[in-house]
Amino acid sequence: MGKNFYLGLDVGTDSVGYAVTDEKYNLIKFRGKPAWGTTIFDAASQNEERRTFRSARRRLNRKKQRVELIQGLFAKEIAKVDKDFYIRIKAGNLFRQDIGYEYTLFVDEDYSDKDYYQQYPTIHHLIYELMTTDKKTDIRLIYLACSWLVSHRGHFLSNIKVDNISEISDFGKVYSKFINYFIEQGYDIPWSCENISELGKILSARLSITVKTKSLQTLLFPDKKIPKEATEEFPYSRDAIVKLLAGGTCKLSDIFCNDEYSELGSISLGMEEEKFSSLISEIGEDYDLIDALRSVYDWATLNDILGNSNESGCISKAKMDVFDQHKHDLLMLKHTVKKYIPNKYNEVFRDLDKDNYVAYVYHTDEVDNDKLKKKNKDVFSKYILGVLKDIEVDEEDKEEFEKLIHDIAEMSRFAGF
Repeated sequence: MGKNFYLGLDVGTDSVGYAVTDEKYNLIKFRGKPAWGTTIFDAASQNEERRTFRSARRRLNRKKQRVELIQGLFAKEIAKVDKDFYIRIKAGNLFRQDIGYEYTLFVDEDYSDKDYYQQYPTIHHLIYELMTTDKKTDIRLIYLACSWLVSHRGHFLSNIKVDNISEISDFGKVYSKFINYFIEQGYDIPWSCENISELGKILSARLSITVKTKSLQTLLFPDKKIPKEATEEFPYSRDAIVKLLAGGTCKLSDIFCNDEYSELGSISLGMEEEKFSSLISEIGEDYDLIDALRSVYDWATLNDILGNSNESGCISKAKMDVFDQHKHDLLMLKHTVKKYIPNKYNEVFRDLDKDNYVAYVYHTDEVDNDKLKKKNKDVFSKYILGVLKDIEVDEEDKEEFEKLIHDIAEMSRFAGF
């Protein structure tokens, strides 16, 4: 079969028809009749959907550009110690036998990837060591840390410094500034909340948008639905404000109850900085509300990242603490199941069709993993509570077991279980 002779696009459809020909443009016949072919195109998508793809593509391209810049800066020094280092990283997704190296990063006689991951279980262990040591370090380790940082650069919305981290992490001060915005404008406050600490816990908890919205509604509007309509005393939608704080996306026209903003689309408080910058010129002084909401949202994000490491203000140290806590909790959970309900061990840690630990971490060594479906923290915590609820532990394990149950129950409480 040779060339295809196109007869033209069938207007109004997502396909194009053509006659199938040989190399000399003679029609090829099938069962005595000229053969026809068709090419089917994807249906046209809406503008908003295409914008999402374009934005993702831009972010990915910029990420690649930042990494390539770092590679260029480190290239001369890395070539002195390992001329194939970048080649192995670029071919990291290939089979080892195809690239001729057993490991992706380090192939030294006395240092390999096994040694690297044993020394630095996460990238944050490496970053923290580089931050706190004065000893001379392998240039490749410095590159890995810098490359990760520019790849996951986050945003720079707040003026955060180590010496004012305690002030920023104080939710009472952040929340007071948020409420003062409405008072200074001469509007009613959006809600009355006596339990400020509980509000802070909900905002900084790692919950789905739906669950967090319901939790906020239960706390802030316990006896009624969240009002959507604006009033003269409060010219915004309380419902939209709650959804934004929960991490959701809302139309600007719904937030400000202003149809003139309908063409500006939707926003979320966690979206990229470029769009926020463009909004300032579009909505003028109304942006002050978005700025006030972002201060609360940024607090929740920062508090979630730092966890119990607020005093140090070090994100890498906070991530290391989370890693260590997860490791400790996992050992305690395995010990409890193996000791008190050994018949459930495979169900909790190996089976692929349960809401268990395998589904939570979304990882298995099984080759046939088609049954594995990822489960979030809320589903996993509910499952584990059900498995552990009737266990009576020995006195030596009681303190650790009660702490484990308390942490899981606290997580489930925010999830509405």
